[in-house]
Amino acid sequence: MTYSIPVYHIDTNDRIDKYIKDEIFLKSLEDGDWLGSGMYFWDNRANMNYWYRIKAKKFPSKNFAGVQVQQNFLEEELLDLTDTETLSKILGYVDFIGKMRSSTADIEKHFGALLNALYKMIELKPELFDFSFSVIRGSGMYGKTKIRNNEKQLIDEKLTTFPHLTAQVKTIYLFKHDDFAVKGTKKKIDISTK
Repeated sequence: MTYSIPVYHIDTNDRIDKYIKDEIFLKSLEDGDWLGSGMYFWDNRANMNYWYRIKAKKFPSKNFAGVQVQQNFLEEELLDLTDTETLSKILGYVDFIGKMRSSTADIEKHFGALLNALYKMIELKPELFDFSFSVIRGSGMYGKTKIRNNEKQLIDEKLTTFPHLTAQVKTIYLFKHDDFAVKGTKKKIDISTK
């Protein structure tokens, strides 16, 4: 099965222009608590705007732009970390990868480092694994997210123990290499005036 999804990326205006015109892969070298290195995308425009507000506040002298990309990729390329069974499987690789490396310190502390190490290990020794991936989908918890027009609390904004609808979980996509990340149909979104 082929997935075809719209995703959104935010960066400086110049970098977005290069991404669109020259098909430059805008790789993050993230090795911490997110999805590892690669190019990050949000699942919707509101989440892109959320990230824009954070970037604009942190770097007020820079001009930012967004891009909407219609991404297409094969189902077998997706590592879906919104699936708890898949997430548990990946967490089970910490010791295995540690035995193949000289140190496990980084992969025991940072999930992004674990994903980076797993990706490299699959590239080097694919015969040891029953899967591969180049696209990762995960969920981020943003506890400070507020919803307008929610005075009656129809959407529970508190972190509670019972299941409920929330806007505090945001879906993030990471493309590990440019085979998928630069090939989709792109549309620039000027958000610097918002």
